[in-house]
Amino acid sequence: MEKEAGRMQVGLGEKVVTDLARPCAHSGRNITMDNYFTSLNLAQNLQKDQLTLVGTVRSNRTFVPAEFLPKRAREVESSIYSFQETASMVSYVPKKSKAVILLSTMHNSPDVIVDKNHKPEMILFYDETKGGVESLDQLAHPYGVKRKTKR
Repeated sequence: MEKEAGRMQVGLGEKVVTDLARPCAHSGRNITMDNYFTSLNLAQNLQKDQLTLVGTVRSNRTFVPAEFLPKRAREVESSIYSFQETASMVSYVPKKSKAVILLSTMHNSPDVIVDKNHKPEMILFYDETKGGVESLDQLAHPYGVKRKTKR
């Protein structure tokens, strides 16, 4: 839930992405996004406009299976996949007790690139295309809202 015009609103991130993607509708393009915006509902809505989505997912989202969450018992560099007709998810363990969860409507196979980290192809694609997301985060970082006071 987000505040907009003094009222609490559900799905503000989804609304923002939908509005920004409207000019690209029916172009077959991919939209790579951060975990704040990524949701299964948004992925399905973008597919109706012939757009694909690749994005990280927060572990507290309701559509994330319990098996995808970080656990100490999961082996490092292991991956778990989930496939539906319209979307696929992967949970990759880069280090102990940490899991990176991605949602994609573009990828539909459990391809793993054999490199030093055995990363799924979905994660490598996200890393290649996330430039705008990371650039925005880097530019916004120095402009924090916390200010020191002498009180």
